[in-house]
Amino acid sequence: MKKHFSDASLKLKKTYNIDVVDDILLGKKDRVFLYANISDKTQITLHLISNHFTLIGLDDVESMPIETILSHIDFDNRYAEVAGIKTYKKFIYDSFYNFDQDMNFTFPIIYKNKRTWINFDGFKVEKNPNIFAIFASNISKLMEKEEAIYDKTHKDALTHLFNKYTFDFHYGLRYELDDIHILYMDLDDFKIINDTYGHHIGNDVLVAFADILRSYDTDIDRFYRLGGDEFIGMHFGKTDDILKMANDILERVRLIKIPHHDKPITVSIGIIKGVMRHDMAKKADELLYQAKNQGKNQIVFAVES
Repeated sequence: MKKHFSDASLKLKKTYNIDVVDDILLGKKDRVFLYANISDKTQITLHLISNHFTLIGLDDVESMPIETILSHIDFDNRYAEVAGIKTYKKFIYDSFYNFDQDMNFTFPIIYKNKRTWINFDGFKVEKNPNIFAIFASNISKLMEKEEAIYDKTHKDALTHLFNKYTFDFHYGLRYELDDIHILYMDLDDFKIINDTYGHHIGNDVLVAFADILRSYDTDIDRFYRLGGDEFIGMHFGKTDDILKMANDILERVRLIKIPHHDKPITVSIGIIKGVMRHDMAKKADELLYQAKNQGKNQIVFAVES
């Protein structure tokens, strides 16, 4: 391997006037080459080998503790929103401090009101396993585009709630958590509104309903639009609190107003509390149709059996 390196270095220098180390390994202008002594996992500092920390949005210093970088993580990004901030933070910390395997992950920081996406790509030096080498690259232009695509993939274009794809993803992650409740919702007689007043008014109603649902979202308690006027929620907590929220939703939906429409807009809701956690969305949907058949504008609740 050394022979290939020597031969290539000589040829590149002679033929193209390119220095392998300065122009190729260390020459990328948006990448910082760093190293860290990882013998003491409680105090790990990144030291410069080439370029400057300013290239990745930080101060112009010779070394920087990992904790300083982590303190500037921008959690207001679409990946953290989908994963949940607690899960996202754990992933970043675990990735940074797991020196038993190669490192390759990306996250954004905010420093001095500037946002920078940094990719960390590192490996343990074979000659001395206490030394970890890291390339830190500014990939903001790429990630701004990728983040926008990721957002569109996971959200409904009209209401900006998460979509069915994201619900399925979240359900797979969280269905075993304690006190899970699935809420299935359908606006009553929505087709009549669309047919009478037009789809633009129907869309206004959907957006207003989504805004109501969004007000109950937390890091892992979320509502999703499945399509049309069908929405689903996955919430965790005491059943009494979930039922109170559902009743509040019933009342707030009745306050949605559209021109020339005197009849209140209403919603029916089916809620299932998880026990076996098997096909809960389908069971909540069945409860929703019980609510429809019993007169609409109401909640039907059951504990999974």
